[in-house]
Amino acid sequence: MSVEGIKELSEVLDAVKIVAVAGVKIAKDGKVGADDLTHLVELGAQVGKIAEAVKGLELIEEEIKGLTLEEAKLVVEKVYDLVASIKEAKA
Repeated sequence: MSVEGIKELSEVLDAVKIVAVAGVKIAKDGKVGADDLTHLVELGAQVGKIAEAVKGLELIEEEIKGLTLEEAKLVVEKVYDLVASIKEAKA
């Protein structure tokens, strides 16, 4: 597979990042309130991206099976970025 061979997996990781960061920001103070509306609006603005990622879920298994070393490194980088973004949102 080429680098484009991780398109669906990449999109799902991006969607997980969007939802996780928004969730962390919303739950940061332990309650959901009017001050969380900005986070909900940010999340709502990304619904199209999230929906697009969900459409490709059935292709992810094949992408994972065919990962090259280069692609695996890119996936690991995306996972590290996801974790860093969640930690940043918690701070």
